[in-house]
Amino acid sequence: MSSNTMVEEIEKVIEYTFTDKSLLIEAFTHSSYANEHKNTADYEKLEFIGDATVEYIVSLSLVRIFPTAKEGVLSKKRASLVNANCLSKIIDNLDLIKYLNVGGTGDLESKIRDSEKVRCDVFEAIVGAILLDSGKNINVVGTFVLKQLSPYLNATVIDYKSKLLEVCAQKGEKAEFIIIEKDEYKPYFKVGLQINEIQVAIGVGRNKKQAEKKASEEYLTKNN
Repeated sequence: MSSNTMVEEIEKVIEYTFTDKSLLIEAFTHSSYANEHKNTADYEKLEFIGDATVEYIVSLSLVRIFPTAKEGVLSKKRASLVNANCLSKIIDNLDLIKYLNVGGTGDLESKIRDSEKVRCDVFEAIVGAILLDSGKNINVVGTFVLKQLSPYLNATVIDYKSKLLEVCAQKGEKAEFIIIEKDEYKPYFKVGLQINEIQVAIGVGRNKKQAEKKASEEYLTKNN
């Protein structure tokens, strides 16, 4: 598929036409592809910008939608929206991961495309690209972000970690979270959930707290 065709198809899906098409191509370029092609930029800087932008837009929207809600409630609600699980689902719903430029072949390529974190990064990179292309017009970016998040804005917020600890206390079981992997240079944590010293679930998140919640959700979903 040519770059022009790819750009046109993505623009139709996201309902935004880029002035600088290179920004959109950059948003769909994984580091593995950039490493194999000299003078090619990957999406990491755009993802960095988009990450902060999504959190800002969601924070403002939640305060407007729930004007009487307390800070703790708003924080939990925001965390349920601005996370890899939710944002990766948007990329799945829009069927956009197929356009990602990935290096390598076979299993490596499939692993990258199947990664929840990568799909989340792509969504945030799109947001960053739209922000820059629109001249930092937060209203334009907000229209895109809120349209994609609208199905989740009024969803019930479940504190899976608290629920897990409550269930374990009732059963007299000991729950413990063990860090399996972390990255000093990127917001990445992988933790294992152990119950009575047996690992029962794994969670990945941008920080330890988010990873613990993800592991708790995985365990409770499978066992309820």
